[in-house]
Amino acid sequence: GCKVLKGTITKDGTVRCIRKEKVLYTGLIKELQHKGIPVEQAKTRSECGINFPQFNDIRVGDIIEQIKEQ
Repeated sequence: GCKVLKGTITKDGTVRCIRKEKVLYTGLIKELQHKGIPVEQAKTRSECGINFPQFNDIRVGDIIEQIKEQ
């Protein structure tokens, strides 16, 4: 599980997983859940589960950030 520290994570849009300043994954969110229920977004201080297509090497301390399109 994850905890949103700042901002909002939305199911649509591109995210990246960073470990020790190295980007391990850049892509989409396959599934976003809160307490086992599918949701479209997770806001600051909420906990969520995130599933990525073809990437499952998430570890404690990794940072997941959403890339905002401008």
